[in-house]
Amino acid sequence: MLGVLGLVAQHTWRFKPFFDQNTDNFQQSPSGIGAAAAGTPSAAYLGLLILIAGYIELNASDDGREPGDFGDPFRCARSYGLDFDGDDDVAQWKNFELNHGRLAMIGFLGAVMAECATGLDAVGQWRWFGPAVRRTTAIILFPQEAVGDLESFRLST
Repeated sequence: MLGVLGLVAQHTWRFKPFFDQNTDNFQQSPSGIGAAAAGTPSAAYLGLLILIAGYIELNASDDGREPGDFGDPFRCARSYGLDFDGDDDVAQWKNFELNHGRLAMIGFLGAVMAECATGLDAVGQWRWFGPAVRRTTAIILFPQEAVGDLESFRLST
């Protein structure tokens, strides 16, 4: 879920390190998954972030809990009327978390694959949503003539 949030957040926000005088390097980094590509200034920091997360994972203790049981650290269950007193509420919460996690994984993979296909980051893809739907519909309807490029399906404003 944080991966999707990260793809959207980095469209407008860039890291500005306090120790590097040349912050233009980070301002010129590509948005989306391209920021992790070799040769970009942000790639080394992403590697460092992964190492820190791995260190935290290795040292975190889950003693006495089942795998995947993170509890409810932000107390969201009460807003859904769950209290974790009964097994039904626990099972419902686990299914809720599992389904939303799967949806977020599909969303992340969809955004990354669309970025690979279009070259646009997660936010930039929304600008082309309408033309893409119109072009896809035109292709599906078995046109008699060739279907134009995506630009030809933009509505004039």
